Amino acid sequence: MNQFQKLPPWLGPALTLGVILLIGYGSLYPFDWRPLPEGRSWTAALFAGLRRLRPGGRGDLLANLLLYLPLGAAVGLALRGRLSLTWSVGIALLLGGGVSLTVETLQLFDHGRDTRGSDVLLNVIGSGAGIGLAGFVARLQRGSAGMAHDGFALVLVAAWLGAKLFPYVPSIDLQAWKNALKPLLLAPTFDPVLAFCSLAFWLLAAEAVAAAIGAARLAVPAVLLGALAAKIIIIGGSLTLSETLGVLLALAIWFALSGMPAPRRAKLLLAPLLLAVLIDRLAPFNFGPAQSFGLVPFRSFLDAGGFGAGVQSGLTKLFLYGGLIWLACRAGFAQISATGAVVLLALLASLMQIWLPGRSAEVTDAIVAGLAGITLIALAPGRLRARSPY
Repeated sequence: MNQFQKLPPWLGPALTLGVILLIGYGSLYPFDWRPLPEGRSWTAALFAGLRRLRPGGRGDLLANLLLYLPLGAAVGLALRGRLSLTWSVGIALLLGGGVSLTVETLQLFDHGRDTRGSDVLLNVIGSGAGIGLAGFVARLQRGSAGMAHDGFALVLVAAWLGAKLFPYVPSIDLQAWKNALKPLLLAPTFDPVLAFCSLAFWLLAAEAVAAAIGAARLAVPAVLLGALAAKIIIIGGSLTLSETLGVLLALAIWFALSGMPAPRRAKLLLAPLLLAVLIDRLAPFNFGPAQSFGLVPFRSFLDAGGFGAGVQSGLTKLFLYGGLIWLACRAGFAQISATGAVVLLALLASLMQIWLPGRSAEVTDAIVAGLAGITLIALAPGRLRARSPY
């Protein structure tokens, strides 16, 4: 029986509805409604906006593509085994276009938003890419003889690379490459706490790469060292001594542990990752007067730092909280129990941020952890079993 047939029939539609609600929330926040200028009809305004086919910039282009990827993936999950691939893709494109057109219409009345035809086109492309990604993950999970692939590990790898390599634009300026190496070669500083966190995070990345690929161990250093080297040529990237040592030590430790059974290895990796996540959430531990706790989801993503900061923060949280749940499941914990524990951990860490000046104490972390757990359950119904020899 295909593992997708084991899913509750309501899970795929529920995920699709949840993604649509998140798209609407992110596209219309902060819901500052305004009437159109007197005498201007909304249909004329909409058609005028739809004729604008030039994206608002690189950030706008990426946002519109990435925002609708989960929608296409959720549709693919909901329809898998029920309809042919052609019908599934068609429904994903139509739904993506319909949701996008609805959002663009509502943005006519949302102060600070604008309506663009390019957004609709990019949203439809993102929806199509999402259902294609869902199909790729399903095929990868089926694998070939002698190899086992982990679909959620692939999600973790994508989140990790997405956070590390943003804004995904390489520089061809040799001087920029030299500047990226200066913190490592000319002014190296070693932070043991940062190095430990880097070690734990890259160990998770190594384990996820091995599980996602299900191939020879040489793929792990190739991907990790490639990601590290890519930071030199990505605009705004740089290498530090603490992170570089963390990567090299992570590879050495992972190779030393790679011969043991995956569940035992997951137990060994879980404790340092848990400590590193707590350090990352609570550093520099300079507790001060209490601030308010935010109950508005994703407010820090949408309010401050722009799209790039929100993407990096969201992908990092998905990687870390999803990684904790994934390792716990590989170590033998039930998915529901692991998800609940990590959601509680994220909520408690966010509550402690009330006393940390400059940190965003809000409910977002717990929601991201919950979404990561739901995604894992959707991709691997029942207890996650570490079938790969790596």
